[in-house]
Amino acid sequence: MEFNNNVSAFSPIQPDLYESKELEWNDIPKTHRKDGDYIYVMMNNNDMYDRYLKDDIVIIKIQDECPDDGDALLSVNDTVMLKHIKPADGKYSLTNLNPFDDSEDVLDEAEVTIIGVPVSVMRVS
Repeated sequence: MEFNNNVSAFSPIQPDLYESKELEWNDIPKTHRKDGDYIYVMMNNNDMYDRYLKDDIVIIKIQDECPDDGDALLSVNDTVMLKHIKPADGKYSLTNLNPFDDSEDVLDEAEVTIIGVPVSVMRVS
């Protein structure tokens, strides 16, 4: 699994983890709460401006589904990314939120694995 699109894995107890480009799922430290497991990712760019900015730390609740029109941490061809996702007729529309780069990819549901959904953001700056 590669964290080299618009997010990197992050861990408060292992801050240099974000420099790793390739990680296995079990290498990512998880935080467990009574309502589920969570991971942290750091935004690498402003693709998802203005909801998430470069260097923001986004807390992701691990789950395999997301709202019909929401943001999700996804794996596509073993590449992890944070995108806005809309399902339609067996396909997913994946978009950036940034109005200057609002590119869209439409993929079959079978090509997309939902890892989780953002629940909170820590703005570093």
